Amino acid sequence: MTNLSPFILTLEIERTGKLSSFEAASGSMLVGSGSHCDVRLLPEEAAPEQLSIEVREDSIYARSLSADIAVLQAGERFDEGYLAAGALLTLGELELRVGLRSEQKRSGLKADSALQTTLVRAALMAGICIGLYKLMYPDTQAGVLDRMVAAPALFPESDAAHCNVQDASEASFQAQRYRLEASLRQERAPFYARDGVASVGLYRDAEACFRTAGRDTDAAKVAKTQKKLRADLEDEFHVRQVRLERFLSLKKHDQAQQEVYVLQSFVHHQDGEYVQWLAAVQRELNARFASVARKR
Repeated sequence: MTNLSPFILTLEIERTGKLSSFEAASGSMLVGSGSHCDVRLLPEEAAPEQLSIEVREDSIYARSLSADIAVLQAGERFDEGYLAAGALLTLGELELRVGLRSEQKRSGLKADSALQTTLVRAALMAGICIGLYKLMYPDTQAGVLDRMVAAPALFPESDAAHCNVQDASEASFQAQRYRLEASLRQERAPFYARDGVASVGLYRDAEACFRTAGRDTDAAKVAKTQKKLRADLEDEFHVRQVRLERFLSLKKHDQAQQEVYVLQSFVHHQDGEYVQWLAAVQRELNARFASVARKR
């Protein structure tokens, strides 16, 4: 697919003091040890398909493709999200720095003066339109980063446990299925918050079915596991909110963007003012990253 963006995607990889540079005029880049990858790494360094990077609306969007080999950003696992130009990712002993380069600068071509005049006029008209819009609608996206919205309960009281069968043997079988699925999701909870949230609900349903089956000892064990996991997730949810508030106040928008991504994973099953506010913050941060990229 032809890249319509005026930017070239760049990637610098530092390995034991040696720096390698790559460019993708197509606007996308696949990194891994597979022979089909745009950027080829050693098998001991990366999965066959490790990381995809692409230009989206003149911003950089990256996604980790391997669950076995972790990509890190600032010491924390990076799954996917927008990155600022110049952002640093680590993959084992490798350091990967992503960037955007102007197509005009790369080719050395100068824009036609008539086109420049047209663009200037268009920018002025856009500025006038934006100004008028803000006068007419003052409570818009522009101030979304300057306010915080109270987060809802991570586990609403309405999410009551239930067992969808009444026969004891069927309830016992269902309880074991719920417990197994909950355990698998709990293992992924440190990396995927939505799996942790789902795991609490599954443990709760497993407890209900164990009680229906008359297996009170198993029900008590599941309830204990569910209670601890719930407390841990609620603590993490609160910490992430505090971090987002701090990053926004310090205008550290790249770190704030990662916190928004994690918080959205926590509340993916909910709706309401907080969820809508997170989405608005994400859009605003994406727009600001795009603005920074254009200036570069």
